[in-house]
Amino acid sequence: MLGLSELRQTRVYQEAKLEGKIEGKIEGKLEAVPFMLSLGATVQQIAEGLGLDIEQVRLVAQSTQSNQDKGKSPTLGNELVSRIKMHNNLNH
Repeated sequence: MLGLSELRQTRVYQEAKLEGKIEGKIEGKLEAVPFMLSLGATVQQIAEGLGLDIEQVRLVAQSTQSNQDKGKSPTLGNELVSRIKMHNNLNH
């Protein structure tokens, strides 16, 4: 049986760890989108500035607008994060 230190050395563990870091960075960037929209930046400008896919930014912008229309705070919900991850998986 593998111990914790041996497990951390496996390729599967290393790949999962890297994937988690990448997803975390993308999620952090996506959380900045509502603020940037409130400053008047366009979806195109935000995508270019943050190095994101324009469709990801568009999804966040739509969700932000929908939440504002409902009087909710402009935060990323679990459903939106899942949709963005699914979008990423389809395009890679």
